[in-house]
Amino acid sequence: MRRVLYKKGFTLLELIIVIAIMAVLATILIPTVTGYIEKANTATDIANLRSLNSVSQLYRFESNPIQEDLFTGLTTDSDRMNALITHNYLSEAVVPKQKNVYFTWKTDTQQWMMANSKVPSDLNGVTMGTGGHKGYIKGSYSGSTLDLVMPLTLNNVNITHVYQDVFNGKGLTSLYFDPACVITEIHARAFNNNNLTEVTIPNTVTKLDYAAFNNNPITKITIGPNVTFETNVFRNNNAFRDTYLAQGAGTYLFIGGSWVKQ
Repeated sequence: MRRVLYKKGFTLLELIIVIAIMAVLATILIPTVTGYIEKANTATDIANLRSLNSVSQLYRFESNPIQEDLFTGLTTDSDRMNALITHNYLSEAVVPKQKNVYFTWKTDTQQWMMANSKVPSDLNGVTMGTGGHKGYIKGSYSGSTLDLVMPLTLNNVNITHVYQDVFNGKGLTSLYFDPACVITEIHARAFNNNNLTEVTIPNTVTKLDYAAFNNNPITKITIGPNVTFETNVFRNNNAFRDTYLAQGAGTYLFIGGSWVKQ
């Protein structure tokens, strides 16, 4: 009579040992694989950045007439990227593989660069408006962060207006707006009485209200086109407004008591 052999399954102890070995291997291999992926993403982004600058320079050489700023009249990176797509230099927008990184155009060097996205600050004490004021952030900032990174949204609503006095007298030492922000107006005294030394006004902003950045030791301002001003927006006078209206968008330095465009 033929003997029938039955294969034994794993015992509970053997299963525990196998699981333990797999866990140890995972702790070794996962960080290694993750590191390889991060390096690959970085290498891809660097290569894409080179290609982006190459096609942009080709676009410059084939433009007629050749402009001092390749993307004259375009104020956002998405608009600049779309211009390259429209003129068949790109098939689609180039997006970095790395997290918290974006491609941005530097008008001073006429090159695309990689920049790190910043972590938005918690807007303690600040509320989102409702009804006709949906998109307006209101209240009085009570957070401890003095290097403020303005978030794109509050309560899942896009921030479109910074209302009166929200950050007035809070001791802020720096202010950063994400390039993707959609803020259109900064209201009266919104950032009055702080310690800001420079500010980049988002390109989406079309109006700066009374004393919006007054009483700050600001010596550098970067600003886009078509912004209207109320009075005393900077340094308790209208000197910057008058210079801007005469010379337009760009970066300005406060030198020897006057605003000088770079």
